[in-house]
Amino acid sequence: MSELPTDFEVGGDTFAVRTFAVKDGRLTSITHGSGHWNDGRCLAICTVHPDDPDHMVPSEDCTCGIYAWWRPEQLLDQYEDHAKRVIAVIRMEGACIEGDRGVKSNAAEIVAWWVADCDDTAMLAAACEASAPGARRFFDRDVMTGLHPTGRSHTNG
Repeated sequence: MSELPTDFEVGGDTFAVRTFAVKDGRLTSITHGSGHWNDGRCLAICTVHPDDPDHMVPSEDCTCGIYAWWRPEQLLDQYEDHAKRVIAVIRMEGACIEGDRGVKSNAAEIVAWWVADCDDTAMLAAACEASAPGARRFFDRDVMTGLHPTGRSHTNG
């Protein structure tokens, strides 16, 4: 994330990419090993300030939010072991804070996913299907990201 974040409200289809770990046959955050994604959707909660009704998620002064990146290459730089195996396109919703390389949002939905042709392709695909039943599977990562342009410049609002 950037030292100088830019806040914006999503007003259309704003796509970003992220990767996941798999736990108990479901997609889960790499850094927060619990199942926050249900039926392809995630609503961010703050675990640092859970009892503060005035705390907004995401917040510039807190780590809360759903993190995503604008390009698959950024995922590979940070989470190579996971991103070389599974990448999903998410549609961000609500409040967002943009950084140098990506964004964190209040809510998101998985709209598309890709898994690599590797030893655990079947397990990864099953986890994607179970976690995001309405999302479309792509067999070519570049086609998937090409059909879902990422970044705030592609919003409709």
